[in-house]
Amino acid sequence: MRSDLMRGIAALAVLLVCAGALAAPYSWRTPKGWRTEVFALPPSFAPELKLKGAEELRFPPRCFEPGSPHYFSYVYVWWLEREESLTAAELKAALTGYYHGLYNAVGKGRKLPPRDPGAVAEVRAADLPERYADRPGARFFRATIRTYDPFSDGRAVKLNGEVLLYPAREGDERRIVAVIAVSPQPAKAEVWTTLRALVGDFKPSAKGLQ
Repeated sequence: MRSDLMRGIAALAVLLVCAGALAAPYSWRTPKGWRTEVFALPPSFAPELKLKGAEELRFPPRCFEPGSPHYFSYVYVWWLEREESLTAAELKAALTGYYHGLYNAVGKGRKLPPRDPGAVAEVRAADLPERYADRPGARFFRATIRTYDPFSDGRAVKLNGEVLLYPAREGDERRIVAVIAVSPQPAKAEVWTTLRALVGDFKPSAKGLQ
């Protein structure tokens, strides 16, 4: 993902300029010690994804170190250029393709064996948690993603995911926001307190909410 960083920042800037904006159409804090990354969608590691827009991520320290309390636990946003929200089937296809491409692209550079599939996702609709009730039109999904770790030794990883979807605007254009948190840890683990807080902290600008 690092290889996409500078291209992604430039691409996001172009998107904002083309929309007539002078600043990002949203705000999102970065916890102390965490890393950020931005790139265009579809990403270079999964160009076949039927997503157009930008992705921004928040990574905790030691995110991809096996044994770390934050292992493979992070949050990312898809700021999507589309009119209609994603269905559960579309989310399943997008997450499967995303992690399949991520493993095989990064793993190739690390001389890990290719895998087909490199990921399989399952997605189901769930009740919207009260903590996200301030997002008009919001929908909530739970996901399970079985993939492999391309950043260490290629070990199998089962990620639990939570996806918050809601409409937004960028200038006169409609956008769809997908805020996605993933972790191999169970839903009641301490790390999820931080991940869910970050999901809630992502906020479109006042003019950007539907």
